[in-house]
Amino acid sequence: MKKQFAYVRTIEMDPRPGVKFATTYYRQTTTQRGLLSEFFIKCIKEIGEEITRNPGLYTWLDEPLKGFPKTRGQSNRSFTELIEDTVGEIRGRKKDGTQKDYAQAPIERWNKLFKDTEYEFEMIETYQHVPTTIGKLFDNV
Repeated sequence: MKKQFAYVRTIEMDPRPGVKFATTYYRQTTTQRGLLSEFFIKCIKEIGEEITRNPGLYTWLDEPLKGFPKTRGQSNRSFTELIEDTVGEIRGRKKDGTQKDYAQAPIERWNKLFKDTEYEFEMIETYQHVPTTIGKLFDNV
């Protein structure tokens, strides 16, 4: 059975000028986001250890992978680029310094890459209340 991670809802942004698609984000509580981040970090460490034990994999890491296209005619994403995308999502911060929501696309690419392995997971909507600054204000009234 796939590991499951909860989210409260998805948020779809408006497309940027000149772009046909909009980015969708998973809104999670701090705890939910922390659990997903811990899972990613654990997986990335295990993968790094396996690569260290098998130096023959070094040449494969930067090879473009079939089924992982970039936009506008660029070569496909490599394994290294997919992991870097995930690390970027883990580290992502908003302008105010708080952690940003995970984007849906890198999660979908992760699951496609690790399909039918222990690293594949699914996102499950939970409908939990996420406190906001304005919500906290009204909660205290």
